[in-house]
Amino acid sequence: MSWNTKHILTAFISAAALIGVYRYFDYVTSRNFLMQVNIPCNPRAEVCFEKVNNDDDGDEYYAKLQITEHLAPRCLQEHSCIDFSCPIELSEGDMCHVAYCSSETLEEGETCAIAEVP
Repeated sequence: MSWNTKHILTAFISAAALIGVYRYFDYVTSRNFLMQVNIPCNPRAEVCFEKVNNDDDGDEYYAKLQITEHLAPRCLQEHSCIDFSCPIELSEGDMCHVAYCSSETLEEGETCAIAEVP
């Protein structure tokens, strides 16, 4: 290998290592990645997604939440949040969005819950 080829190869490997360290810090240490979680939803107040259970537990109503992981409270990871709402003010690069059931958010195999009016 010539002298120039060694320097170019060394520069390339160094750049790849720096990018790897930056990505590790950004995603793992800073928890700067999107987390997608289903949260409880009240079909009488919102248009919810519906998961039909074959058990006697009844049906499950949910909304989809996308949130930057470092903003997420522990109850989201434990699936025990009640009446969760996104923070009003978000920093640049942060995201918190609750998606309710609509033709744009409906994926294959999902259905929208239709509230029964008493």
